[in-house]
Amino acid sequence: MIHLHDFVALLDNIPNTTIIRGTTGTVVSQLSDNFFLVEFSDENGEVFEQLPIQQDSLLVLHRISENAEFANP
Repeated sequence: MIHLHDFVALLDNIPNTTIIRGTTGTVVSQLSDNFFLVEFSDENGEVFEQLPIQQDSLLVLHRISENAEFANP
C-alpha cells in the first residue's frame, strides 16, 4: 500500500521524460485508487518533475538511519 510522503522508486521508464527505471521520488498526492502524483527532485531538493504514476510502477522504499540499532538474533 502506498501512502502520502512515501519514498518510492520507479519500476518502469516513463516515455518522453528523463525519468527512468530506478529514479526515486516522493508521493505528494493520491489522484485515484491506482494513480499517485510523484515529485522528483535533485540532490539540492529542487523539484525537476511531477508526474502521475500508476501504483503498479512504484516500489515503496524504506530508509534506515545510520544510527539504527538492530537486535542480535
